[in-house]
Amino acid sequence: YRGVVPPNSMAQEDQEWFSRLWDREGKEKRIGFFGTAEGSTYDTEASCLAAVEASMRPGGPKKDTVLVYLSAHGVTNGNGDPCLLLSSSKPLDECTWLPLNGFLEKIHERVQGKSGDGDPIKTVVFLDASRMLWDPHLGLLYNGFNEQLADVVQGIPGHLVLINSASVGEVGWHGPEY
Repeated sequence: YRGVVPPNSMAQEDQEWFSRLWDREGKEKRIGFFGTAEGSTYDTEASCLAAVEASMRPGGPKKDTVLVYLSAHGVTNGNGDPCLLLSSSKPLDECTWLPLNGFLEKIHERVQGKSGDGDPIKTVVFLDASRMLWDPHLGLLYNGFNEQLADVVQGIPGHLVLINSASVGEVGWHGPEY
């Protein structure tokens, strides 16, 4: 974020926690990781989509579910569309932001392409993008990202579920133990 926007709080710790959870002895690894808080090269839509596609394997009892966890700052552009700030995004230039709606549609397309038997694969996207409610350094008096997610959810294809870390008017704080 070029030093203007702080890193998304707890993203690295979340990745480490998920990794420990699935790396326990006797557990089959059903989660793929890409990118880290330091040195991430996933700074464009294409690189993020390629990494999601390469790391996903349907799991669950019927091997028909993919879980995707995204941690990035969420903002809205001038049209009110929810977008994600990637590490290459310029916070003051919305042309560099990743529109969430199109990104979710592309994730859905790639997941469905992994179905070997033609049955739909359920995709659950966990979105940790609600850590900035306001930021005076960016001229952000109020972040309407969470409000705009309702419109995105209406347009999401069937078999894709979006779970956000905060509701309208809320911000995703880390726990008191941190």
